[in-house]
Amino acid sequence: MDRIRTVLLVIVALGLAGGACKKKSEPADEPAAAPTTPTEQAAAPTEPTTPTEPTTPAEPTTPAEPTTPAEPTTPAAEEVQTVADEPVLAFVEGTVESIEEGGPQPLAEGASIPAGTIIAVAEGGQAELDLPDGSLIDLDELTELLVAEAFVEDGMRKVELEVLAGAAHFTVAPSGQEGSYFRVKTEAGVTEVVGTVFAVEVGLEKPTTDIVVLDGKVEVTAGNKKEVVEATPEAPKAVQIAVDAPVATVDPAVVAAAVVRWDDWTDRLADALILRHSIDLSKPDLDAVAVLAPVRHPMWRAQIELRRARIAHRVGVLAEVAGADELAKAADVKARFELANAAWHAKVAVERREAIEAYRTAHRAAWAARAEARVQRREALKEARQAQREAHLARVQARIAVRAGIRAEAAGQAAEAAGQAAEAAAQAGAAAAEAGAAAAEVGAAVSVGAQGHGAVVVTPGPRGGGAVVVTPGVGAAVRVQAGQAREAAAEAREAAAEARAQAAAARAQAAQARGAAAGVNVNVNVGAGTNP
Repeated sequence: MDRIRTVLLVIVALGLAGGACKKKSEPADEPAAAPTTPTEQAAAPTEPTTPTEPTTPAEPTTPAEPTTPAEPTTPAAEEVQTVADEPVLAFVEGTVESIEEGGPQPLAEGASIPAGTIIAVAEGGQAELDLPDGSLIDLDELTELLVAEAFVEDGMRKVELEVLAGAAHFTVAPSGQEGSYFRVKTEAGVTEVVGTVFAVEVGLEKPTTDIVVLDGKVEVTAGNKKEVVEATPEAPKAVQIAVDAPVATVDPAVVAAAVVRWDDWTDRLADALILRHSIDLSKPDLDAVAVLAPVRHPMWRAQIELRRARIAHRVGVLAEVAGADELAKAADVKARFELANAAWHAKVAVERREAIEAYRTAHRAAWAARAEARVQRREALKEARQAQREAHLARVQARIAVRAGIRAEAAGQAAEAAGQAAEAAAQAGAAAAEAGAAAAEVGAAVSVGAQGHGAVVVTPGPRGGGAVVVTPGVGAAVRVQAGQAREAAAEAREAAAEARAQAAAARAQAAQARGAAAGVNVNVNVGAGTNP
């Protein structure tokens, strides 16, 4: 009876050891990935591609999204872009190109703009550039803008742009980080801001620049003179700067004309987006348009919200001018827009258009006359642009190295966890092997010889009767199982050791990647210095 009790205890022990081994080796259910919120940054952001010379992209029928090409109903965390290394062309109407040594190259919506790129907007065109810091730039027709640098690193904004010709409107995101800057250069001087809305318009016939401040405060530098210009939306202000000349106040009429031109620019942008995305003036639903849904593109939320506000304002104006009854008579979305737009132009825009066309006529004539001067200016910037691109490439490579280090660290932690699990499995296997050995000894004790006669068990019955049962010998089979259990335990120990070695290697790679990233950052800071 003692032997039988021992056998039962061993069998129970084997069952418990097997269950423990299974639980140690089975992976836990992985939690579902929650969508990334607009403000958080992904732990492993998508690596940017190495900036190259812009190629010739196909012109899209509908605007490409500046973030993720896929349009899932509910974006997963890994599909949401939360880190950007380059500005993005978020809106293009007409012809927009980059100026390269081999000639102009077409730019389409969604194109990334590396540092050192000159964006040129042709006659009749429009473009909007989204910057990684949340700022937005509107580019008028016949405008050339050099992106010297535009990035955010460790919360610090570093943006330097140059308007080579034409006019640009800036909606600048606020930044309180010490050391941040947002500078706009022209041949006449520099405008630096913290968070404001302003326009820079290069003179048509002479190298002057008008700085029109629509909201907030800017610091204008011309030569060795500085002047702070502060305005509100109700009272915009402007100054004019020129080389070797004092900062001059601009006539209020000139300021008013500039405000009208940029209002018209915004209306034309809104009209293009309304038509492009078939937005119904009677019942607009901006959330149904993927490119205008901030939740899909949290990296560009500020710019998308501004675009949505412009569209909503324009929809309200057009719908009010046309009237609900007239809109209801139109056959479809496009017909409603055309009806309302025609009514608006007839009632509101006639005087505005006359003033704007006079400005555009003069601007186009000056643009043609200064063609050779623009070529010379680009040639003078050739070396500076190359240095800007090299500095940008170094920054991107440094960021890639940092992100690789983060992923390697995560891999090391996962390998460490696997090593611990393997160690637990090895311990469970060892327990199983010991239990198997005990079972083999008991089996040998209860078996009857090596010939397989078996064991005779007599069970007492009522009135002195009983039953006689003969069981086959099991000692040899149990010994085989015990040997297999020992082999499994040894393999588990080897797997545990290998997992621990992999964990150590992964941690070493993580440390090496972080060291490489730090080295690149140091080289960039020392080599690039201030932007050329």
